[in-house]
Order: sequence, then structure tokens, then C-alpha cells
Amino acid sequence: ASRKLAQFCALKWDAAMARPDQNPSAVRTASVAQVRQGVHTRSVGGWARMQDQLEPFIAALDERLWPDIA
Repeated sequence: ASRKLAQFCALKWDAAMARPDQNPSAVRTASVAQVRQGVHTRSVGGWARMQDQLEPFIAALDERLWPDIA
């Protein structure tokens, strides 16, 4: 996914992009612990718990920009 994101942003992909947990730079957000955990799949599908609350947001997405939403 980091490779696709870099390509979308017109950035040269670097292998370090796949390991943000190993970046020695300071993290100044409340998510500092999450950043240092590394890439994982524990949260995949977690959005489904909030599906009812997200429905208005999803319905308002432009299908031309997000064709996979339908």
C-alpha cells in the first residue's frame, strides 16, 4: 500500500515507507504509540462497528472519485 500511495503522490518509493515504526523522527501526536507499533492488520474492518454513523458521509462521496464505494 505504501508503494501505491507514493505513486499516487508522485513520490519516489523508498523501502523505509513500509516500516514507519522504524523511523527515528519525533512523533508529536497522540498516536505516537500506534506509530511505533508498526504495520499490522488488527484494525482491518473496524469501521464496520461505526457503519450507521458513517452512512451519511459515505452517501455524500462523489462516485466519480470513489468508484469502489458502490
